[in-house]
Amino acid sequence: MRLCDRTLLFSLDTVIGDIDIENKVISILVQYKRKFFKDFKIFLFTKNINKTRVNDFLKKYSKDLKGIDIHIINSKVKSCWFVINLEYEVDTWRYLYKGGNIVDGLKSYIKILKHIERKDK
Repeated sequence: MRLCDRTLLFSLDTVIGDIDIENKVISILVQYKRKFFKDFKIFLFTKNINKTRVNDFLKKYSKDLKGIDIHIINSKVKSCWFVINLEYEVDTWRYLYKGGNIVDGLKSYIKILKHIERKDK
């Protein structure tokens, strides 16, 4: 995977179980999936959540996540373009969002993608 692939990595542990955060994260992904995620990979890191809960989450939001290239991982990643609060779970990154919550991190990711899109026009 090249860093220019604009891949995204964040922890699913910080999402599952909090319905408000689940809904906000899914809402952001749905809102921008046609525009930005058709050619991108999203890595969802799990450490403290069992496989059943992850599968239940994916099943619950399967309609919303359709069309997004999502990979569930539980081991260190070699490289990723944008990382949210997981600097110890990836060797190389282009952008690291540190602090705040997952929703703010996703908003920063979208902001960068929009900036790149404007710059490319």
